[in-house]
Amino acid sequence: MSFLTSLGTLDLVGIFISIILIYLAHFYYKYFTRPNPLPGPIPLTLVGDIIRLILLANGDLTDWFKILNKKHGDIFESYLGKTRQIVFARAEYVEKMMAASTKSNYIIRSEDFPSFDELGIKGKGILLNNHIPAWRFNRKFLTQATMAPSFSKEVLHWTPILFNELSGHWKEIGEKAPIDFALWIHRFTTDIIFQLTIGLKVNAMATYFNNVEPTKKRHIEPNPVVEGIANFADDAENGLDDIKFALTYPAFIRHTLLRKKNQAMLDNRRKYIEIMMKIIDHRRNEIEVTPVEKELRHDMLTSLITANTERDINNSKYMDEDHSKPLENDEISQILFEAITGGIDTTANLLCFIVYYLCHYPNSLTRLHEELDSIFGLDRNRLPTMEDLSKMQYTEAIIKECSRLVNTIKSTQRISSSSDVVAGYEWPTNTTFIAYIEGIHLNPVHWKDPYEFNPDRFIGTEPQKNTFLMFGGGVRICPGRKLALVEIRCLIALIYRNLDITLVDMNAPLKLKHTIVNTCDDVIYSSTFKFSTYLRLTMTLLTLEASGFTKIIISFLLIYIAQFYYKYFTRPNPLPGPIPLPLLGDLLRIILQANGDRAQWLKILNKKYGDVFETHLGKTRQIVFAKAEYVEKLMSPSTNSNFIIKSVDYPSFEELGIKGKGILLNNDIRTWRFNRKFLTQAILAPSFSNEVLHWTPILFNELNEYWKEIGKNTPIDFAVWIHRFTTEIIFQMTVGLKVNSMVTYFNHVEPSKRKHIEPNPVVEDIANFVDDVEKGFDHLIFALMYPALIRHTILKKKNQAMLSHRRKIVETMEKVIDYRRKEIEATPVEDKLRHDMLTSLITANTERDINESKYMDEDNFMPLNNDDIHQILLEAIAGGIDTTANLLCFVIYHLCHYPDILARLQKELDSIFGLDQRMPTMEDISKMYYTEAIFKECSRLVNTAKATQRVSSSSDIISGYEWPANTTFIAYIEGIHLNPVHWKDPYEFNPDRFIGTEPQKNTFLMFGGGVRLCPGRKLAIVEMKCLIALIYRNLDITLVDMNAPLKLKHTIVNTCTELQIKVKQRSKS
Repeated sequence: MSFLTSLGTLDLVGIFISIILIYLAHFYYKYFTRPNPLPGPIPLTLVGDIIRLILLANGDLTDWFKILNKKHGDIFESYLGKTRQIVFARAEYVEKMMAASTKSNYIIRSEDFPSFDELGIKGKGILLNNHIPAWRFNRKFLTQATMAPSFSKEVLHWTPILFNELSGHWKEIGEKAPIDFALWIHRFTTDIIFQLTIGLKVNAMATYFNNVEPTKKRHIEPNPVVEGIANFADDAENGLDDIKFALTYPAFIRHTLLRKKNQAMLDNRRKYIEIMMKIIDHRRNEIEVTPVEKELRHDMLTSLITANTERDINNSKYMDEDHSKPLENDEISQILFEAITGGIDTTANLLCFIVYYLCHYPNSLTRLHEELDSIFGLDRNRLPTMEDLSKMQYTEAIIKECSRLVNTIKSTQRISSSSDVVAGYEWPTNTTFIAYIEGIHLNPVHWKDPYEFNPDRFIGTEPQKNTFLMFGGGVRICPGRKLALVEIRCLIALIYRNLDITLVDMNAPLKLKHTIVNTCDDVIYSSTFKFSTYLRLTMTLLTLEASGFTKIIISFLLIYIAQFYYKYFTRPNPLPGPIPLPLLGDLLRIILQANGDRAQWLKILNKKYGDVFETHLGKTRQIVFAKAEYVEKLMSPSTNSNFIIKSVDYPSFEELGIKGKGILLNNDIRTWRFNRKFLTQAILAPSFSNEVLHWTPILFNELNEYWKEIGKNTPIDFAVWIHRFTTEIIFQMTVGLKVNSMVTYFNHVEPSKRKHIEPNPVVEDIANFVDDVEKGFDHLIFALMYPALIRHTILKKKNQAMLSHRRKIVETMEKVIDYRRKEIEATPVEDKLRHDMLTSLITANTERDINESKYMDEDNFMPLNNDDIHQILLEAIAGGIDTTANLLCFVIYHLCHYPDILARLQKELDSIFGLDQRMPTMEDISKMYYTEAIFKECSRLVNTAKATQRVSSSSDIISGYEWPANTTFIAYIEGIHLNPVHWKDPYEFNPDRFIGTEPQKNTFLMFGGGVRLCPGRKLAIVEMKCLIALIYRNLDITLVDMNAPLKLKHTIVNTCTELQIKVKQRSKS
């Protein structure tokens, strides 16, 4: 201890780095000398392929296998943490794993993770139970319960009852209303699985009906055992995500980087156990007070409680020496958890796949109807029997073919209990093997035309051994498979004898969100994510052992890491903040802890470290301020400011062709000043404000007409509609094009009232061009967040898509500019030209200049070229659409929650306009003080821009520290806006803050600040005031769900993703 205290900071850092380097060398030595090297990515220490898993496959193990299967073939390897996984996508390779012998070498399905102890599931239940005696014990009891004829009869009893309830809800909704089958069938299987397992009515369908049809709300009887039974059902299902989390992330990461999420997992588990214990105790008491001569319930809970007791309801009994005792409560609890979570999702998802495929294959649907008619005739009321189900051979073939194409079980894992020869290699004990079921099911070696839907594959012949693994296989095969087939066949019969089903959009693909799905004794991994790791080396390198070249690569890697951390620990002015990773900085944490949202990441750090801290994006250190006095120099309006540059010049700027162009990210000060002056002279001209006042009412009337056609009782997603509105007006103001954004969306939501759309004379597919421009936001985020090395290797395809997308936008924009240039040239000199931004930019400093104020100084005498024009326009379009639309969403949301403030707004509007339906004028706009206070307060609480960045052009002193040139600073606007030092009760909505007094300097940064202050601020305020006046003079707006929070997604701006409202036209008198 005295030795350590005698060491200086740099000594300790050196020791720390040395330990890391030794560990890295040891890890990669073991990796490159491993037995049987197979193709696969080189893993990272501690995390294995987890970073690739997150970046390329969105954290989904199965989609990761899909990527590797496509790249490496039917046998490859991957690493989950430190665990090496040998993956097979061919039937003959998995033969030993799928052996049904009780003496199999492959009974254990996963190693005992530390999380098993934390969750209290080690040695319990069936799914992840590696204690073989306990597993056999529990599995036998579950098997005797689910395989009993009485249990199948319960399925046949409850399925029609609950289907009738489901059908009743659908009749209430109406035939023409679209129904989300996935959500409804999920509620159905929730109701039936809880009924069959614990004998409780959870009212999942009724609760969901009340949610989607609040005007037809049904009374739901409270559950006598569990007060919030619907919430308990949700909690049980959340357990799936908890298990996925526990299996994917090593304990070291869960207990450090993901500590809060790990704690939430444990809390959720405790909550589930407490409620399940209450249910079990209640049933035990019920059994005890039931007379012996009276029959007990027939559900799984009763079966498990009574097993090996005098009240045993099971038909077949296991009374051998190992299975003579009753089950304990904790065993019952875990078995039920696995049965519930497995039974809900697998059946519901498979039914979705069946409905989807039968809608696309009418011939197969016709054959299904013929089979059902031959069994049931025209009697639609007769309930299915076991005899009926046994005749439904084509129905079963459809089920199996859907399961083959989109199986709920994507992969299953086994661990060898002794050394063995598999796939021609000898493997040591405790090797982890994965049977990649999706790869086997779609392997052309096993199936002719594997991607084609053809139920006849399963008619008359059995598939080759281990080529079809719908329920897994071997000793771990799903014990509930018989019940699942009974339920699915019964439900298909009920659905297709009583209902005609069509898809709302036949062109839409299956929308899959894959989590970990618990199918009785097998875990299903499914996914929709794409990804990889830090390094992508050649196939040759992947198969090398510890060669000289490999050692050189590792040496360079270790030297780089050592240098990186030496520079980090000796950096000037160390501030609080997380320790970065080489190359990535805090990128991995941003993805894991903030879902890739940089603003959310800053919020986390602000809460943890206070008003000044640091973070790293790639190799760039960022100094973050959340207090007004710290950002004073950054927000200085002086043209001699040290903080004109907004960001470093990323390599992506040259790739995208935006370096030194436009305004937003232009670091060439001369061209930035040049472009900004032209934009400013265009949009600050009175004529441009007049254009806003001209177009806003016209487009609002168009919007309102669509809403009238939709109807006052129909929920409207204001976020989507107002986004379409601002798209329409910004394209009109900037390039003078009618983009038909609102009418296109109207035709989408009201296809029966479809309106004709005139084709655009300039851009044939104008709607797609609009979408492309908006997607530019996501591409810009991608270019700014990920270092060039990662974009050009791991994320190469996404990077290529970004560049292709950019080329497409530029080509279209060039076409628009050239069309307007020709239009201007063909217009006689005495005729007036259009008043839009494009015309203003093209004519600037020419004989046809329409700008009222002109900048003809030495640096700004020449016209703009096409490159600068299209970049300025793209920035104006992208910025003008989202910021106004989102701020209006925030205004609507807050006014619905604060009726007193809404009343004051109405009073102000009445005092200005009275009952006159005239259009707003600039004089009216200037009088709307309270209106302005409202949207400023909304902007303070939920500002569209969460942060703004500056880079110092020379050394400077800020916040008491001396910083070198090229330091990146971030003014964290959200932190400043909600800082209690600057604002009393900062989270309270109070527009009066902005009445009569100006906020303290730099405490309110709605439009940013300094020389980079938003040039479109005046127009935005005019448009906001005009639109608020039009909305609240003509409409009464209410929220569909007053309890729903604002649904936000942050990219470059804070985006409202959904705001469901109802609109009522106000009386004109």
